[in-house]
Amino acid sequence: MKVSHIALMSMLLAMLQACSTTNQSQAPQKGINSAELQRPESVIPQSYVLRGMAVIGHESRTLQPCGSHQQFWLDLPLDIQQQAQSMITSPYQPIYAEVIGYLEPPSHRGFDSDYSGRFVVKTVNLLTTENPKRCEQPVRATQVLGNEPFWSIRFEQNNLAIFQELGQEKQSLELVNKQLHSQSRYYQFKQAELTLAEQRCNDTMSDTMYGWSATYLSDGNKRQGCAMLSNLDATLIWSGEYLAQSTENSGFTVKMTLLPDHSAVTTYEYSDNSPATIERGFWQQLNDKQVQVIMTRHQQQYLVSQRIFTLKDNSLIATQEKVGDVLYPIANGGLVLFRAK
Repeated sequence: MKVSHIALMSMLLAMLQACSTTNQSQAPQKGINSAELQRPESVIPQSYVLRGMAVIGHESRTLQPCGSHQQFWLDLPLDIQQQAQSMITSPYQPIYAEVIGYLEPPSHRGFDSDYSGRFVVKTVNLLTTENPKRCEQPVRATQVLGNEPFWSIRFEQNNLAIFQELGQEKQSLELVNKQLHSQSRYYQFKQAELTLAEQRCNDTMSDTMYGWSATYLSDGNKRQGCAMLSNLDATLIWSGEYLAQSTENSGFTVKMTLLPDHSAVTTYEYSDNSPATIERGFWQQLNDKQVQVIMTRHQQQYLVSQRIFTLKDNSLIATQEKVGDVLYPIANGGLVLFRAK
């Protein structure tokens, strides 16, 4: 007789109850802004930038992150999808993409069902058919570009930016003040100002879509251009391999791997040499103390389970698991994982 998916998960949860020797008093304290599985409204992933090669067609919209073999379904607003399709010259032509948003589980049936997650795009940082090998380039700071004549501003460290106009010497701009908001950014330099607005902007000299428009004021001159924010994913501090604290008497070991492409793998290996149980899905940051890990494949079969790990000292602790709509407690203080050295 086949064991149902839920029964398999229940068996695993029962085993997990014995994998930690931490008592309940050591569980992380809940703060006002903490996310909890019993309060779905509190579970809000922070947006982050994901960059890679995208295919944007009528029935297939995918993103393969840089340096990864993983693909996510790309959930684009209709207007962005239509504008992106107008940039390509052949059906399903790969283009370089930097998108900002978060991951959600795929549907059980539908175009996205073959993928471990769908990336919900809130805004575009950059879409371009120019130089498709941009994944080979290092992470970039915020940059502004304009034309007629060509000019650029490139942010650097130590509160400096470099302004350059075609045929002219580079100028160093010292930043004295900045105001950063979700839909606007203001930078005040000595004798110059730069304002960015979250508004799609097209480069008239190439097939490129930017997520921000720019206005630069200097010496009474006003220049208009497009901008792209830094493509650094600051949430990658969570990526790595994590192991259970104590599994000597449980008969199995737990290993959770959070990969830089935001995919996640949890592996249960057994001391009796039985085949390992493998779950695959994705991870993302909820806040600076919590990370959400959602598994969408249990032994290659569709099943959505969710844990929220809270950082406490040097460990990650999950006290509950949600399988579908059912919430299960993990006894003895929860599942305690430590980053592997």
